[in-house]
Amino acid sequence: MKFKEMEIGKENVAVVLLLTITEKSCKNGKTYCDVTFSDGDEIITAKVWNYKKEVLLRGAEENTIVEGYFIPEIYHEAVSYVATRYFVYQGDEYCMDDFVLHAPIDADAFFKHCFEAVDEESIYGKITRAILLENEDIIKQVAAAKGFHHTAKGGLLWHTGQMLLMGENIVPLLPLLNKDLFFAGIILHDIGKVKELSTDFIGETLYTEEGELCGHLYAGAEMVELKAREILSDVEENRREINLLKHIILSHHGRKEFGSPEEPKIIEAMVLHHLDMIDSRYNMFELEYDKLNIGEFSDRKPALGNVHILKHD
Repeated sequence: MKFKEMEIGKENVAVVLLLTITEKSCKNGKTYCDVTFSDGDEIITAKVWNYKKEVLLRGAEENTIVEGYFIPEIYHEAVSYVATRYFVYQGDEYCMDDFVLHAPIDADAFFKHCFEAVDEESIYGKITRAILLENEDIIKQVAAAKGFHHTAKGGLLWHTGQMLLMGENIVPLLPLLNKDLFFAGIILHDIGKVKELSTDFIGETLYTEEGELCGHLYAGAEMVELKAREILSDVEENRREINLLKHIILSHHGRKEFGSPEEPKIIEAMVLHHLDMIDSRYNMFELEYDKLNIGEFSDRKPALGNVHILKHD
């Protein structure tokens, strides 16, 4: 059974992967734990009341397959979970990889597509290809975000590749776009997430210290600057191209109130921002539709304007 299939208000049984246990305290001083579980499709956090972490660890270590008993509840218009009990799974039907959230892509093919999309002779192509080659392994591993969209292992490459496919189709309709700059911007717009996020072998994503302190927009722009200084013989001769590429990275959130230090000032940055919004929001809808039956509304989604999403036929 998957979490999305569980019946609200009743105890449901599922074989899942226990990821982490975090001990916390209520206002009245009583101890409880937030325990994260993966069913292979999504990761949820469940409350385990009145237990200390050291006690729970005696029953099952972190990163262990367990048979769990869960009660989903509606709290503040969202689904929350209580884990009443769980035990180490004794069967042989499941393995760890069954519970890892993987992006539904061929990572090698997506990476090759990104690498070959930029002209190797252009300044944009040289910088982009050098950054891709230096970070190939982590690009194929890291998620695009800790929450919200493309959160699976390999989600960054999934999101980037999808945007590139859209960009390749839209370029013929928008002749003012500089194709090399536009494609390089798409491929590198979120490259700072290889510094901002860490996704482990089971697909759990956490913020790094650099990510918490600096964020991926700054990290990505810095990667472009450093790589340009490393591979170009005359950086200042190519200063405008470097700055245009950095500008796309720094402005791709679109608005200062959404975290961009600059708003789009070139057409490539403006178009890229909207493609980013389309692909990320589409994935959010996709994730919600997967949990809903026809005719059902989701709980409120703050990242989508605090609306209830309807799944229709």
